[in-house]
Amino acid sequence: MNGLTVKKKRSFKQCSENLGCCLNRLNATGEIMKFKEYDVVRIVKEHESDITCGEIGTVLMAFKEPQEAYEVEILDKAGTPKMQCTLPPDALELWRTLEEAMIMPYDERKQAVQEDFGAFHIDMGYSIKDTFYASIGEAEYSSLYTKTDECCIYVAFFLLLIRRRIDCTFLYPALVELVSDVHVPEYQQELGAEYLDFQKDVAYIKTLLNQGSAGQSSIE
Repeated sequence: MNGLTVKKKRSFKQCSENLGCCLNRLNATGEIMKFKEYDVVRIVKEHESDITCGEIGTVLMAFKEPQEAYEVEILDKAGTPKMQCTLPPDALELWRTLEEAMIMPYDERKQAVQEDFGAFHIDMGYSIKDTFYASIGEAEYSSLYTKTDECCIYVAFFLLLIRRRIDCTFLYPALVELVSDVHVPEYQQELGAEYLDFQKDVAYIKTLLNQGSAGQSSIE
């Protein structure tokens, strides 16, 4: 009986919190706001002369009144802030939510890197290096960003380039440090059950680095 009562109270509290979140996201006309702070968005309608369709940005502030609008920080090809501007909702489309863009399971992270490669390099013409820095630049916005998250992005991007037979030597120095055994306990703890898949990829990368990294530091 007591356990059931506690369960009901928790459910009621959760419902109240969810309702509060929904109410906070209503605009002046009572409609749900299209985006929330730290969503990663793509520009779909040119609004200012220095902004072009296809550019990526991060929502810094969401305004309810006098009409729905968003303060967006536009990123350059290296994934660093370029400018800030206020845009209406119809000028933007969701690229990724904060949760999707920043902290995600290892297999989803690999998929996200592939999507970034397609969007930035193939669709928008970014160079390979700029595509990588734009991809990792998104993740770095999260306050939860860790070395594990960084390593997963490096590993996924390295594997993608290897499979496409694209030069990826610019990743070597950071990879040598990131996949060293000293970080294993941290990676194991954060990745949990996914660590085995991650470890297989890392073992393959170590083999490649030690075989073909003339002039580079070898790793243990």
